[in-house]
Amino acid sequence: MFVILMAVLGLLLTSCAGTAEMDITVYSGNRYRQEIVIGFPADMLQLAGGSAEIEQLLDEMVAEAQADGVNLSWRQIRSRDSNLVQYEIRSGMTRMTDADTQGFSWTEATHNNRRAYEFKFFDYIGSEFQNFTLTLHAGKILDTNGTQLDSRTVQWVNPTGTPYAVVQPKSTVKWIPLVGAILLLLATVGIVALLLLTGRLKTWGAAGFSSGKWWVQAMKLNNERTRVEKDKGKLISELGKKAWAARVAHPSYSELYERLEALEQQRAVLSETAQAIELQLQQVRQTRTQTESEYKARINEVQDERKAVSTRLNQVRTDKAAQERRASKVQADQQKAQAEIQSLQNRLAQVQASAAPDRETQAASLSNAIAALEQSLAQLVNEMPHLQSEIARLTAEEQPLVNEVNRLEQQLAQMQGEQREALAPLDQQIAGLQNELRTHTEQAAALTQQMPPLIEALGPQVEHARPESAALAEMYDQLDKTSQELTQLSQQHDLMKARLGASDTGAVRNFYLVIGALGLALILIVILLIIALI
Repeated sequence: MFVILMAVLGLLLTSCAGTAEMDITVYSGNRYRQEIVIGFPADMLQLAGGSAEIEQLLDEMVAEAQADGVNLSWRQIRSRDSNLVQYEIRSGMTRMTDADTQGFSWTEATHNNRRAYEFKFFDYIGSEFQNFTLTLHAGKILDTNGTQLDSRTVQWVNPTGTPYAVVQPKSTVKWIPLVGAILLLLATVGIVALLLLTGRLKTWGAAGFSSGKWWVQAMKLNNERTRVEKDKGKLISELGKKAWAARVAHPSYSELYERLEALEQQRAVLSETAQAIELQLQQVRQTRTQTESEYKARINEVQDERKAVSTRLNQVRTDKAAQERRASKVQADQQKAQAEIQSLQNRLAQVQASAAPDRETQAASLSNAIAALEQSLAQLVNEMPHLQSEIARLTAEEQPLVNEVNRLEQQLAQMQGEQREALAPLDQQIAGLQNELRTHTEQAAALTQQMPPLIEALGPQVEHARPESAALAEMYDQLDKTSQELTQLSQQHDLMKARLGASDTGAVRNFYLVIGALGLALILIVILLIIALI
């Protein structure tokens, strides 16, 4: 532990601002316990990497110590000084196998012809702290250079030399709990021996064991009787169901039977009515489905016709638009050709009036161009009447198609309205029948729920009356066997209770008090031994 602690100090205590309080307790058998409380100012701790750095090093220290077989733990403790961060490091009972690794030496010595041990603490550890306190606890302090607080404790505060002490180790046995355990054991053995010698324990034991045996048997018989009673109850309940199913009547339970018959008749009437309503509901639904299918077929037919007319109308409008675009282009081309011809004619007049050497050639070229344009213009002029005629034809065809589409849409709207008017009363009738069916079904269910309790109540009355019925003969046999078994169990249980009532209650009580006292004494003895030896 000290090896890792020195590594921590070497990292953190460069300013010698830390504090440490170390307690070492030495025991016989070369064993010891150790506790260290180290503290650091918070600002210095932050400069050294913070509490996380310290705690990581402490975790590593614990891991290394546990790997060496040393039980070591640490925790952060709260200090009165808010600026001081403190950690407590504890070791379990540890053997002094290598004293140098523990920060002190432990050697056997002689003091005034008495066997003792010499303790020396290494002073270089304390020099790492600004304030360092070392406290040694032993069985007895024989000699020391420290401040002796009592006969078992010596302390050094900021020692300048090597702390030294000659001591006798503490005993690991705590004598008071050990003596208490021995005395309690002797008292227990003495009391048991006395009871055995006087014969009381034997008498009490016989009474206690017999009473315990009878009590266990009574509990088993009572549980078995409870089970058989439940089985009998189930059989009686089943008897009522079978008696009603077989319609076994008897004067002794005529009132209950008549109530069941009345409920059954009401339920049957409601069920029959519900079936009639269900049949009528199916018929109305079929009528609605048929009506809807007929209208749907007629509507689909009109929709198909409207689709065909609309398709033709769209085609006519597309063709008309194409012809109109062509007519506009032809007209534009005519105007363009006429303008070009006029321009060429003007240039031809200028050439003919000029004295240019190639006047004839230019005039011929311009004349040819004019002739070509006039030919193209003639074609455009000839095309225009055809286009106008086609546009007029398509216009004439378009209007009847528009009228037909409008007529079909009106017809479709009218048919859809007629469909709604035809289906509305059927829907109302269906809703009314559904409500009526629901009402009858709920009433029948309510009557059905009233019957099981009455049928169950019928069971005990049928069992009491035992009317002749082949359907119930087997149930009667089962109930007779169950009743016989229940009678036998009750007799046996009453016998065990009678034996318990006749037993010596005082002896039984004394026996269990002795058993309880012995158990408590053994528990106390074990606890005292654990306290004394650990």
